[in-house]
Amino acid sequence: MTFDIEQTVKKGYEQYSPGQITAIKSRYENARKFAIDIFGNRKIERWLDIGPNKSSGPEILSQLETKLTIVDIQADYLKNGLDGKPKITGAMMDGCALGFPNETFDVITSLEVVEHMDSEKQKQILAEAGRVLKEDGLLIISTPNKVASGKRAMSPDHKNELSPDELRKSLDEAGFEIKKELGQWFFNESLFHQLFRQARQNPLAVYIYYHLLPWQLRKQVRDITLISQKDVEIRPANENETPRITYMVCQKKRDDELL
Repeated sequence: MTFDIEQTVKKGYEQYSPGQITAIKSRYENARKFAIDIFGNRKIERWLDIGPNKSSGPEILSQLETKLTIVDIQADYLKNGLDGKPKITGAMMDGCALGFPNETFDVITSLEVVEHMDSEKQKQILAEAGRVLKEDGLLIISTPNKVASGKRAMSPDHKNELSPDELRKSLDEAGFEIKKELGQWFFNESLFHQLFRQARQNPLAVYIYYHLLPWQLRKQVRDITLISQKDVEIRPANENETPRITYMVCQKKRDDELL
């Protein structure tokens, strides 16, 4: 049983449920909060958002007194992020080859981006983030947790989802120190979640979900599963919880830490 992955993904992004949109906004709102808390009285001069999701992310970040730049390799995503927001600048650009000088930005956000790349590209985007980030800057990154997703990726267009251990290792090798390790949407080992994961790994169930369910019903199913995963709060996992989204706040290692 096969289906057009590109069209499936396109429809999925066009049909975000209210719960998904709320979760996206929460990731950006928390990024803004963490940056303000860590910078304190220091001014955040420049902020780079790699791969803006819909338009809610840049809109939230643009409320800060900072020069916000967004980059994406897809014109429609970039357009959504820029339309009606004169304070934001943007460019069609690959996050793995950023056209900015070294140490340009105080903060970089890359939320739900690296899973769309293979392992080599993931190394490149983290290396580029480290290059254009100031020495005392902040990298805030989130990505689906492979442990929670199970044998099937969270979305058909995800090339390489990472476990928290794999993300930690990648960040360490790229020269980053993790300041906060958090999550969003939390699984426990209830019967509902076991059945949900089994359904996600069943090709027939996946086909029915993407191709036979009306999009209105599909949105309702998404929000029911999100509600079952508790809230959209970005927080540490409690005992016996597995975050579906890994969310990390990082800074570049100091020279003495690299010795």
